[in-house]
Amino acid sequence: MAFDFSKLNDREFEALGASVIERILNKRVETFKAGKDGGVDGRFWIGAKEGIIQCKHYIHTPYSTLIKKLTSEELPKVNNLDPAQYIFVTSQGLSKGNKKKIKDIFDPYIKREDDIFGKEDLNDFLLKKENQDIVEQNFKLWITSSSVLDIIYSNAIKGRSESTIRDIKENTHKYAITENHLRGLKILEKSNVVILTGEPGIGKTTLADNLALYYAAKGYEFCDIEENISEAESLFREREEKNILFYCDDFLGSNLYDAISNKKDSHITKFISRVSKDNSKKFILTSRTNILNKAFSLSHNFQNSNIRDNELLLKVENLTPLDKAHILYNHIYYSNLEKDYIDAIYENKRYHEIIGHRNFNPRIIEFITDNNRIRNVLPEDTGTMLAINLKNQKKFGRIISKTRQMTVLGH
Repeated sequence: MAFDFSKLNDREFEALGASVIERILNKRVETFKAGKDGGVDGRFWIGAKEGIIQCKHYIHTPYSTLIKKLTSEELPKVNNLDPAQYIFVTSQGLSKGNKKKIKDIFDPYIKREDDIFGKEDLNDFLLKKENQDIVEQNFKLWITSSSVLDIIYSNAIKGRSESTIRDIKENTHKYAITENHLRGLKILEKSNVVILTGEPGIGKTTLADNLALYYAAKGYEFCDIEENISEAESLFREREEKNILFYCDDFLGSNLYDAISNKKDSHITKFISRVSKDNSKKFILTSRTNILNKAFSLSHNFQNSNIRDNELLLKVENLTPLDKAHILYNHIYYSNLEKDYIDAIYENKRYHEIIGHRNFNPRIIEFITDNNRIRNVLPEDTGTMLAINLKNQKKFGRIISKTRQMTVLGH
């Protein structure tokens, strides 16, 4: 089994490093908010003196570059801090000779070479059974580990479900755990069914995808269904004793009137009711708010059911400032944006304008962090582009829906 640290951004890797060292030292490790760290990603105390943890997520950086950065950038910080102990953590693989070189750079602050943790050390530590809680606390690390991926893929029903689960996994690295994720899990644990609703672009499918991955990793067979509930009913009967997760993206969708006129609404409500009473089954659905509202206005079966008790309405207002910051940061971190564009977003803390905007929308964030779509916008015009697209969210959403192809944002 191996862990894919490339799926973590630098802040997530720092949090992981702090958790690992806290467990090893068996003492509290302090972590700090994002910003210039002054060479400190974690701090612990040895008597009245500080112990310092520094994490460098240089997974794709050559070892020679790592050494240059440690010598020119980190060593002066450490000399200034004068810690009682210095622990260095990196996602790079390190040889015995590599560790000796790093220890020599930070002498006398690194006491021993086993105060240096490379990729192999982290893997060995996280593989131990007693440390599995640390793995699961880091959702993306856990969900992309080789053993969990084997479980996920082996539990996908052959055909469309298998293809869907692979597509879902490909985008996990950009996912940010939010309060909505925790609320979705809570509803599923309590009621076995969750209907994720909201306006286009708010993140319904992304949340549904990652809730589905969570249960697939826990051993649930994954079944991607479309409008035909008969397919799910048949599977339910065939595998009554099995744990199964049913997944339906864009519930009703363009087939709303067909579903109502052909009395499929009765099948849908009965199936949802059946799943809600069986703790070996889960059902995740997404629906645009207007579609679900229309379904309830047209269907007596929907009106007479209690399926809306399982609704989780996603709204911008539900996202905390920290949720929005995580979403924006993840998209920037994994974007193909050139440095000038990234600098323009961070310049004068412009990202606060994005996070605080009433029209903040994950789909807009996805588009404005795609270099292929803004390559004709000058870096110095990035702020104007962001403001225009956030202001005109609805118009922007319609353009996305119609074209799915945009090369220039800012009109």
